[in-house]
Amino acid sequence: MVRNSKSFVLTILAMFAVGALCLWQPSEPGGPFVLRWPSELVTRFGEALIIASVLAVTVELYTKKRMLREVVQDVFQYIAGHPLPDQLKDRIKKLVRTDLIRKDLKIRYDFAYNGDRVLVTVEAEFRLENLSSSEIPYQQRFEMEVGDAPRVLRMRCVSSERNASYDLDEGDIEMGPDPSDVRQFFAEGRKIKIRPNLSNPAISYVVMSKYQCSFPVDYSDVFSFILPTVGTTVMEVGAAPEDLEVLVSDFRAKPVAEKRWEFSEAFTRSECFRIRWYRRPGGNRI
Repeated sequence: MVRNSKSFVLTILAMFAVGALCLWQPSEPGGPFVLRWPSELVTRFGEALIIASVLAVTVELYTKKRMLREVVQDVFQYIAGHPLPDQLKDRIKKLVRTDLIRKDLKIRYDFAYNGDRVLVTVEAEFRLENLSSSEIPYQQRFEMEVGDAPRVLRMRCVSSERNASYDLDEGDIEMGPDPSDVRQFFAEGRKIKIRPNLSNPAISYVVMSKYQCSFPVDYSDVFSFILPTVGTTVMEVGAAPEDLEVLVSDFRAKPVAEKRWEFSEAFTRSECFRIRWYRRPGGNRI
């Protein structure tokens, strides 16, 4: 594609140069350049070349933009093999228009009995990449159920950008019941701006968090993805009770080691996976 574009530009420049040369006439016979064809024919030929080169450039730009617009509007029909509802097209366009992604997400789970319930501690760490050419605002946010007794213990961003670095503990984090729904718990970190860093390894953003929830002994938790994520690893850390069985309930999760699962597929916004645990029958609590 790049080679074809260069050839097109060179061809247009050559046409314009030849046209301009044809229009140039020496002031006196016997000058540095003498045309051997009838001057009127050469002049008309030069004018035609210049007009053709100008039209080629304008038409090329117009047709490319129009073709791109039409392809974007209709590409989903050809991918699916049939027309899609407008609402679904709009949803797919939002998914395709991705500027901020998470990479190398590592999720660590720790389990401990807490009376007749299980205290689950979750730590997450990932890198943020801005694929666009402009700054994008970002803010860590958690949304959980109040009935699970959530506690956000830490929010942190380690960055090469001084204004984007922060380290918040439980006392510094804004959190509590959501005013719009008292059954919903929320917690928010500091608002920062993510600079374009896809092709600039000197700019980095590593985001970390740690929170706890209290769940029944036989239960599960859903981990939902707020941003598109590439490269996810789930691991169980610490010493979970011996009679507590833990597994990632998702066909995309591949066990790569004991208590460690990896996802080779990327996650889009709003996708999720479920981690389950249950007490083995006849097990002894430690």
